[in-house]
Amino acid sequence: MLKNLHSIKQNDQEDVLPDFRNIGNILRILLIALSLTLAQTLFEITAWEQLQPLIYETMSLFAPILFCCLLLLWCINPLLQKVSFWFGVTLINGLTIIITAAIYLTGERLHWYLFGYL
Repeated sequence: MLKNLHSIKQNDQEDVLPDFRNIGNILRILLIALSLTLAQTLFEITAWEQLQPLIYETMSLFAPILFCCLLLLWCINPLLQKVSFWFGVTLINGLTIIITAAIYLTGERLHWYLFGYL
């Protein structure tokens, strides 16, 4: 009898993409991404005086990419719920690579235009 009991909103499917419109999932993504970015910045510095400028530089490059990826995931969430797990994973990774490359190239051109060097 206990084998047939299910908890509320239990997902019986094994491989399912998360709901990217759920605020808990978005906060988890933000927390993990920003923690890894901070850890990467801490490993790069050689003196504590370098921390603040390097965090500003890193976040100015990372924040637009993270924001655009989260916005895109929120927008295509209904599509992701209909496709298979591995196709969804491939689609998410491909779109993330395209967004990252586009923002990097746009930022590189903007930096060159504003400052005249890279």
